[in-house]
Amino acid sequence: MNKEKVAVFLKNIDPFKTLDADVLQKLSRTVTVKTFKANGYIFKQGEQSLESLFIIVKGLVEITSTSDRGVESVIGFRKPGDFFSETVALTGQRYPASARAREDLVCIKIHRMDIETLIYNYPEFSTYFNELLAGRMRILYERIQNDQNNNAT
Repeated sequence: MNKEKVAVFLKNIDPFKTLDADVLQKLSRTVTVKTFKANGYIFKQGEQSLESLFIIVKGLVEITSTSDRGVESVIGFRKPGDFFSETVALTGQRYPASARAREDLVCIKIHRMDIETLIYNYPEFSTYFNELLAGRMRILYERIQNDQNNNAT
């Protein structure tokens, strides 16, 4: 995938569609296109951050979490146009979950510094991430509450 195709792809993805073409062109020169084989891990729970946001171009990613007892649970799936690792990309902390390619995978990898620059310079871009993170936290809280209710009965 060449840099021009990266810019065109990003132009169709929230929140990147809020950015001007020249910003996307500049960003496309700094990203890396990565491929992963089916069933391969992009990263594993507990590993140090790659300080990158991944956007899926092709394939499917399964997000999983493993309990202290070694029980793996599927948290969610990400499809083309979705991204993952946003919280760790922005905090630099260790991964709280694993990401595994369920199919052969092509991703655009955007470094933390580039994401931070966009967040600081483009309010619409920042607002999108704030809303996304809040929504994902709400979903996690609901799952925890449901699990606690199910375990109490």
